[in-house]
Amino acid sequence: MCCTTGTQIAGLAACCAPPVGGLAAETVGVALYLCKTHTYLFQLLMDALGLALLVYLLYPKATRKWLFVVRAAAAALAGFFAFYFPSL
Repeated sequence: MCCTTGTQIAGLAACCAPPVGGLAAETVGVALYLCKTHTYLFQLLMDALGLALLVYLLYPKATRKWLFVVRAAAAALAGFFAFYFPSL
C-alpha cells in the first residue's frame, strides 16, 4: 500500500496523505452543498466517517507527522478549489 521506510522521501507521510486530503476536500464540499440544497446528508456522514477512519489508521503510522499534515492540507485545498469551489 504505502512505503514505510524512512529512507525514502518521507515514507508513509508522503504517499498516504493525499488520499486523506482528497477525502477531506470531498467532506467539506459535500457539507457546503448540504447547507445550500439540503441534500446528501448520508453522503456527508459516510465521508466524515471514512475521513476519521483514514486519519485514525494512517496518522499514527506516519514517520513525519508534520509532513503528513502539510501534504494532507495541501491536497485538501487543491482538491476543494479544483472540484468543489467552482460549483458553489
